Amino acid sequence: MKIRNKILVVLISIFSISTIILNHSINMELIEIRDIDNLENPKISGYWTLNFIHIDGNWSDTADTYIWCNGNGSWNNPYIIENVTIDASGSPTGTGIFINNSKNDFFIIRNCTVFNAQTGLFDAGIKLENTCNGTLINCDISNNDRYGIHLYNYCMNNTISMNIIENNAEGIKFNINCSKNVISENTIISNHGIYLTGNSSNNYISKNIINEWLWGIQIDLSNDNQIIENIISYHSSFGILINGDRNNISLNYLYKNKNRAIEINYDDNIIENNIIINDESYKDYKIEDWDFGTNTIIGFNYYIQSLA
Repeated sequence: MKIRNKILVVLISIFSISTIILNHSINMELIEIRDIDNLENPKISGYWTLNFIHIDGNWSDTADTYIWCNGNGSWNNPYIIENVTIDASGSPTGTGIFINNSKNDFFIIRNCTVFNAQTGLFDAGIKLENTCNGTLINCDISNNDRYGIHLYNYCMNNTISMNIIENNAEGIKFNINCSKNVISENTIISNHGIYLTGNSSNNYISKNIINEWLWGIQIDLSNDNQIIENIISYHSSFGILINGDRNNISLNYLYKNKNRAIEINYDDNIIENNIIINDESYKDYKIEDWDFGTNTIIGFNYYIQSLA
């Protein structure tokens, strides 16, 4: 309840000062985000409880065999997995839903609940490996011992949107050339937020609520990412940490991130039109104080001291 109340405080604060932020045009040349309305439902409408799902490029066999999967993998009729609850504590893969080596088929995972994924280095509630063209939407991916969502090794053109990601060790991680993906409108609470590493570049991270842990968004050795209109609050280490080049950090709202609001350690980044609110105890931590990169553009950011 305390965390939910803090999110409410942040949202109220945003609405009260929304006129501060200037209009800002974002050039986004990434994937086409599908309209999920009017897609086919699985063969039988219902709910299923499973221990795990593993699809190793064999979507057609899965759709032919299981009633919880439908579609043919085309853009107009993607494979759909929905209404599945997975307790992954006994999963042989260590992961709740594991999709790998799926490069050409379109698929959607929606309205699923995944918990108790295991502690292995790559385990997650949902993991995509060497996989493209997926949409993960409206899922509850919470209480997993490693990652909530993990994209690993050349995952491209995937969308992660409108999910609840709570009480995992880490929320969302991209690792090794995971590019041209979208992370939008997720609620990420009480776990490390979003972590991109290993040349995971040209991703779009927008309109997420990331609340209360050590850090909010970290970009490590990854370039050309867009971090736009996120709400990042109550982290004890930093709100946004950038160790990469040419990333755009704009129109974000950073509320009471205790150590640093934004830290930039590499070159040619853009930091504009962000709102930073801190209280008296750490009011002095501002972007300029932690900018160790070169050729970084810093402008039109707003620093406000909270009275609460």
